[in-house]
Amino acid sequence: MIHSNLKANSGYLQWGLACIAALLFGQILGCEEEVAPAPPSVRPVKILEVGGGGATRTREYPGEIRATQQAELAFEDAGKLIELPVLEGQDVVENQILARLDPRDFESNRDAQNAKLAEAEADFSRIKALFDADVTSQQEFDAARSRYQVAKAHSDRAIKNLEEDSVITAPFSGTVAKVHVENFQNVQAKQPVLLLQDTSTLDVAVAIPESGFPDNLRSLNREERDAVFQPVVFVSSVEGRSFPARVKEFSPAADPISRTYEAVVSIKTPKDVTILPGMTASVRVNTLTDGSDASISIHVPSRAAVADEQGKAYVWKVDPSSMLVSRLAVELGVLSGDNVTVKKGLSSGDWIAISGVHQLREGMRVRRHEN
Repeated sequence: MIHSNLKANSGYLQWGLACIAALLFGQILGCEEEVAPAPPSVRPVKILEVGGGGATRTREYPGEIRATQQAELAFEDAGKLIELPVLEGQDVVENQILARLDPRDFESNRDAQNAKLAEAEADFSRIKALFDADVTSQQEFDAARSRYQVAKAHSDRAIKNLEEDSVITAPFSGTVAKVHVENFQNVQAKQPVLLLQDTSTLDVAVAIPESGFPDNLRSLNREERDAVFQPVVFVSSVEGRSFPARVKEFSPAADPISRTYEAVVSIKTPKDVTILPGMTASVRVNTLTDGSDASISIHVPSRAAVADEQGKAYVWKVDPSSMLVSRLAVELGVLSGDNVTVKKGLSSGDWIAISGVHQLREGMRVRRHEN
């Protein structure tokens, strides 16, 4: 009985040793096999070809801010100011009284002219009655009628002088830009009293060379001109901002000295910054040909630019043949909406990554991501 138990236990022992040996053998074989390295990842990125696609070649021309509408206001007749209720910089509305002359001289003139009119009218009525009765001549009738007509014109003029010409009202809503005189001062006829400007929109006038105009400019409507030039205004006193503009007009006559053409673009007056007529500005427009009087800039999406530890800007340049990325230092200019001007570092035809730029590393391989 004891011998049978020993034999059974011996069988279990042999079976267990065989299992252990098989496990150890498998582990040894596994250790001897080489682990294949994971293939390097290829990151999908959106790629922009500089000079095509989303990049734009533009020119910038210096200019000056102008009021869309302005008027030098003066009296038609001489007189003494008795009312000047506005100050420089004050906003006014259309038909608001801006200045008034002493009306006494105008009233005296009106009364005198009315008296002459009454006399001429009575004389004309008397002679007309005689003429109708064939008592007087045609010549006397014509002379009396002429005297009446002249007196009537003088009377009407005197009334107009009193009611209209002794008062300056705003011809449009705007801002009093300049007050040229003092209250209670004697002013002459046509002497400038106020400068009124409409600054609800602002104009910028620039000089563009003939090479900057497309051949079919005359046939383009305003919307088509905006699409061709895509004007953007930069104001010197407002850093880091740009203002979309519209083409308002252009002169078909060249300046005889510079041989340039004046073009005017308009912008809506912003509410959050102060832009006034006379401020210096520049207009960025798309142009078709090269020239020597304006710098050419390259504009790329601002998300393509990254700052290093020292705050210096760079982009990830993509080698079109190997699709490997490398860091390229650039000098940035003005931020305009979603785009930024690249002043130095990029050339036409360069490929740059414009998505996933913070996950890229030097020498990383990428592939074009179309969506």
